[in-house]
Amino acid sequence: KSKEIIEVFKRGRRKETPFFSLLGRKNNLGFDRLAVIISKKFGTSVERNRAKRLIREAFRLSRKDRGHDFVIYIKPKAKGKG
Repeated sequence: KSKEIIEVFKRGRRKETPFFSLLGRKNNLGFDRLAVIISKKFGTSVERNRAKRLIREAFRLSRKDRGHDFVIYIKPKAKGKG
């Protein structure tokens, strides 16, 4: 839900890289959740959706289920880097 994503933006810890911003915050659910945000500046809808699918799959394969909410904002610079 968008209010949960906003809560991660307000109270979460942030890690910045040239290609993305990662925000994380502990939740009380016992499993990890991920929201992917990508700007239209990144490219066409096909390119944006492919990037989101790749990020979600990487998250799924490396997930540890420690009870965190993550929001990843993909920057337009990341196009073609994956």
